[in-house]
Amino acid sequence: SLQCTALHLALLMKASECLVDKLISCFPAALTSRVQMAAHDSFDATLWFKGSTAEAGLLLGMLPLHVLARNGDSTHIMRALLSLDSSGCAVADECGHVPLHLAAVNERAPNEFVDLLLHAHPDGVRCLTYRGLTPLMLLVTVGESNVYYGADGFRHANGDEDWIEDALSMLVSK
Repeated sequence: SLQCTALHLALLMKASECLVDKLISCFPAALTSRVQMAAHDSFDATLWFKGSTAEAGLLLGMLPLHVLARNGDSTHIMRALLSLDSSGCAVADECGHVPLHLAAVNERAPNEFVDLLLHAHPDGVRCLTYRGLTPLMLLVTVGESNVYYGADGFRHANGDEDWIEDALSMLVSK
């Protein structure tokens, strides 16, 4: 079973920005709390997840920033989390994912998520998961159905410019 904070749950359930703001102001320590295995007598957060126990296990080691990058779509909340503590951008979960990896494969994430995460942690483009994948590799392999290359460069299927070119530029320039 898993143990997490109310902030983790609010982000997983896509709670309103107002509720998330209140949770952050009331429980600022939640920003640095990780999802972990719970003791037998603890509340079992696995019950809150719509997926299987195995899917819930993928959340191990995640900070609220990871959960938002993986499941969220609120730029307001992303800005709020980063303004309070951007150090989570460099923290890897149990699978070696930094938030940039998770935002890269989140189909609902606005492109600004990636921009904000890159600004807060530019070296995130070179971070490797435990399988040896960068955020760009994840985007191309997992999210390939959402990305195509047109006359004017890489684009998202929704028509927005994608962040691949910026990521590639950052890799080449360093």
